[in-house]
Amino acid sequence: MWHRDISILTFLLLIASGHAQSDTLSRIDQRPQRIVSLNICTDQLVLQIADPKRVLSVTWLAKEPSESDVVALARSIPSNHGLAAEVIPLAPDLVVAGTVTTPIATSMIKRAGIPILELPPISSIEDARRQIREIAGAVGEVERGNELIGRLDRRLADISVLPERSRPTAIVFSPNGFTAGPGTLVDDVIQRSGFANLAAGRSFGAYHHVPLEVLLSEPPDVLIIESAEESKPSLASQILGHRALLRLSERIRVVIIPSRLWSCPGFGLAEAATILDATANELRRSRQHE
Repeated sequence: MWHRDISILTFLLLIASGHAQSDTLSRIDQRPQRIVSLNICTDQLVLQIADPKRVLSVTWLAKEPSESDVVALARSIPSNHGLAAEVIPLAPDLVVAGTVTTPIATSMIKRAGIPILELPPISSIEDARRQIREIAGAVGEVERGNELIGRLDRRLADISVLPERSRPTAIVFSPNGFTAGPGTLVDDVIQRSGFANLAAGRSFGAYHHVPLEVLLSEPPDVLIIESAEESKPSLASQILGHRALLRLSERIRVVIIPSRLWSCPGFGLAEAATILDATANELRRSRQHE
């Protein structure tokens, strides 16, 4: 019954606002007080930049430890599943969403005349800075956005910069066998951490399945396992279940990066880079003693 009432209300709101301005973003208040987020990446930035008391709803993923860095902040905030029927009755004064995750919902929200900020997927740390600034400006917290960027940049500044010719090689291997190539956020983090991304030199494209033969015939110095889980002693052997990969992992270094650290703009990018930087330094020191 509740869901039917919400659907009817949504329908009536859409009819009433059918001639709303297409550029609803221009109506954003200087400091919106009723913010809704429809994307896990915008969830995290909104909660880190704006006062959580001003946030009406975030996605259910914000409360999942494997996906989110803001579980504690999100715990007391109602969840949504990216549906317009969940958002419009809340009468938000700002909705923040991704351009590709909820297109039907965002279209209906625009037709309802609700201000909305849509952000595209990012492919670099510079893109991350830009999106932090965009969200900070939209929620009226420019200074807090600058503080988050400052924290990110200070941590990144501590990372060693190695000459191209002396960089060890690395490649990401996710549980589904895909890797991240050039033009991806993951590739940018890998390269800024002192590694040469093996996938970038093989014309794999942005995201591509890694043939097992490639890893075996041209093994990297470091195999980066991307996982939704936190680092556990048994995790590498679970993912590297193939005998050939397991043998390979005995000859090269293996490092686990939780996927939540470098899936979205934010301080997690610096945490991922720090893990990789430490691995690069260990590798360099071990080579010096050979």
